[in-house]
Amino acid sequence: MQQTDTVQQFLAYEKCYKITGGYNNCVAAHEPLSYTDKYPLTKNSWVALNGGRMAELTLAPGEKSRKP
Repeated sequence: MQQTDTVQQFLAYEKCYKITGGYNNCVAAHEPLSYTDKYPLTKNSWVALNGGRMAELTLAPGEKSRKP
């Protein structure tokens, strides 16, 4: 199971690399601290109606949250 997950993550990063032109623009939702206050990029998160995890990325200064 872990190996399958690793392969899927690798393929997702490869696709991101092709789309954005570099790994610096790619974000992993599988970081150990994802969706916690210790990972500011995705700390503002919620569970969607279909059970999927949603996260509002860091907002610009003064921008209003769209979190339901």
